[in-house]
Amino acid sequence: MRRITLTVLLILICSLLGASNVFALPVSTVILDAGHGGYDPGAVSYLGDEPLLEKDLTLSLAFRVGDVLKKEGSLEVLYTRTDDSFISLEQRLELANSVFPGSNSSALFVSLHFNSSPVEDPNGFEVLVKEGPRVVPFITSDSPQWRVSRFVSSRLKVTQQQLNLENLELARSVMDSFSRTFPDLRSRGVKEQDIYVLNGSLWPSILFEGGFISNTTEYRFLSDPQWLHKAGQAIAEGILDYIE
Repeated sequence: MRRITLTVLLILICSLLGASNVFALPVSTVILDAGHGGYDPGAVSYLGDEPLLEKDLTLSLAFRVGDVLKKEGSLEVLYTRTDDSFISLEQRLELANSVFPGSNSSALFVSLHFNSSPVEDPNGFEVLVKEGPRVVPFITSDSPQWRVSRFVSSRLKVTQQQLNLENLELARSVMDSFSRTFPDLRSRGVKEQDIYVLNGSLWPSILFEGGFISNTTEYRFLSDPQWLHKAGQAIAEGILDYIE
């Protein structure tokens, strides 16, 4: 017997209530958000001969994820930044929410980061989602027509629940893919967290923390371009697993 996921179960309940799942449309667009940039270096590691900057790692990783996704042909990949520029959190969210994926399509938002700690021990990767009770403002006074058309007929409470479940499905898919690729790397799991770019995103969204640059072992991984290439492929495959 097939296992019915929570997402499928909620869709069935919503259909009985007359509320459609606006996130069930095929994904046509993936927005990749390389954290930090410009005068904001993010976390910095001094474990090697030269400082290792989170902002450089996130941009490199975003391009690697994007390259794999583009090979699918049908997906459009957008970046919040493509160079060493500072982009505010407000600008990142505004860009993501301004994307119109098409009347019969949906989008995803994936923010890429790396962790750091003042002590050596913390290690592993984790996937973050917004806190469940956080209410996304699907329609505002200045919303474009496509946004009004998409969300005006949906029931706010049900739509919020649908988005929360889609966030979890996306997070678990990416986490599982990364764990398969790097079985020896500790998975810190999926966690809800108060994160600006996730709290207001219209689309299923995650923030991926790809390891600790403050940990000597993980520093060696992160400073290896071949490891980053595999990491980008693992994240992209997790995204594609979710889409499929």
